[in-house]
Amino acid sequence: MEDWIGAGAVVSVLAQTGAGPLSAEAVAARKLYEGITDVPGLISECASARQLVDMGFGNDVAVATEMDTTTTVPVLIDGKFVA
Repeated sequence: MEDWIGAGAVVSVLAQTGAGPLSAEAVAARKLYEGITDVPGLISECASARQLVDMGFGNDVAVATEMDTTTTVPVLIDGKFVA
């Protein structure tokens, strides 16, 4: 589910900037994302997130569900991610 929500977040921004036409799958992902009032909270309740927390990776889940916390996007260049 977290992948589908993440895809919806990307599609939502792309659609706001005029990208299109969107596939049916992209429209569904966008509507899912835009219909969630607490994205981090919902993702934190997913089975995979709960498993990670149980294994001691709660901080990783918290970081992975942060929203709008950076203006830098990593880009893969020559096999390395750069800002």
